[in-house]
Amino acid sequence: MSKEFEFFIAGVQHHESHKVINDLKVDLMLDLKPEPTNKYDPNAVQIIYFNEDLSTFMLGYTPARLSPEVSAFLETADLPACIITELNLDKKPWERIKVVIRDLAVSIDKDAPDFGGENDTSSMENDIEENYGDR
Repeated sequence: MSKEFEFFIAGVQHHESHKVINDLKVDLMLDLKPEPTNKYDPNAVQIIYFNEDLSTFMLGYTPARLSPEVSAFLETADLPACIITELNLDKKPWERIKVVIRDLAVSIDKDAPDFGGENDTSSMENDIEENYGDR
């Protein structure tokens, strides 16, 4: 099983989420941008929303308690993704946007069918025999 991080976006009350909160939807992908020059946390990772016009809005950060792990994960993951899993507009700002960060490449590999290797034709031969017999 691959590593996943699920959390509420930190610091949303200090950034631009209020400008785009009504544009956000569950299952929407957000961008992740490491910020190694952050004076408070060299492992900080920004969470960014791109709207239809490709304008960017910085929503907040990964929580400080997770930033070292998330930062390291971003360096090793093949296809890292940040996906909104919950939107709670009636909650306090720091409890409104929940996301998951995962490696989509691992999800793709896990869900891909197993054909038994490059040269394994036994299942294909069985399908042909079942469907076409001795025609």
